[in-house]
Amino acid sequence: MNRRGIPEREDLRCRCCGALVLHEPLYGALRELARRWGGVRVTSGYRCPSHNRRVGGVPGSLHTRGRAVDLACPASRQGELLALAKELGFDQRIPYPSRGFVHLGWRRK
Repeated sequence: MNRRGIPEREDLRCRCCGALVLHEPLYGALRELARRWGGVRVTSGYRCPSHNRRVGGVPGSLHTRGRAVDLACPASRQGELLALAKELGFDQRIPYPSRGFVHLGWRRK
């Protein structure tokens, strides 16, 4: 992550093995979202299948295809962040207010 909170490719690597699969449209939209939001903190990017199982991710999760990210966000601001994500083309937007993060995914090509 650079000083302004703009995610770099390294920030999206699997936390257990360091592998990286990254869908370029998601990455571009994520960086733009971070610029407009004033910086973000990625809590989960790409997950290899074994890591996805360990963290309780659903089989076939977009995380395992480099098409999803989870971002730290307080419950009070999740609606605002999800609206911006919709504007930028994320077609999967799931709030997790009690857990302090949002899930953003890119299902289409």
